Amino acid sequence: MEGWHQTLQPKLGKLKPGQSRATKLQILRILDQGNRFSQRLAAHIRQGHVRLHFRRLAFGYEALYNPRNKIIYVNSRMTFQRSKGLYRAAVSVIHEGQHYFDEIAGAIRWSNDPLLEARAFLREAQFARDIGRPGYSVFGRIRARSGSTVAWNWVRRLYGFP
Repeated sequence: MEGWHQTLQPKLGKLKPGQSRATKLQILRILDQGNRFSQRLAAHIRQGHVRLHFRRLAFGYEALYNPRNKIIYVNSRMTFQRSKGLYRAAVSVIHEGQHYFDEIAGAIRWSNDPLLEARAFLREAQFARDIGRPGYSVFGRIRARSGSTVAWNWVRRLYGFP
């Protein structure tokens, strides 16, 4: 899927029909609680510069960013009834939001670049710490459990980098 950037984390559940608008607003409220980056991303979503949509994604995907149409897709299979699902979705949106900002800055050329992925993983981990949920970043969980070297090796393997 050239041009798509994804956050790989476990599938959590399913969004019920009619919940997407309320869920989007809840995710935006979580973004507003974070740092300047997350607040800026929330503003871009509200202004329509990038859209936040829900759709069924392949197993393991929590979110995807498509630079062709400037949409961050959140996996509608996630469980949003509890705050954990909303916070995990917000962390994934931050990861994909970093790809959005890289794309509008001209950094993305329709492929996963190791430096851009590293920045997105660091951004999601920082946001998760800022909102008091460091375990909701997959990179943050691996780094906390196994150390920074193991976490970066995981990113390199995940994206096929040497």
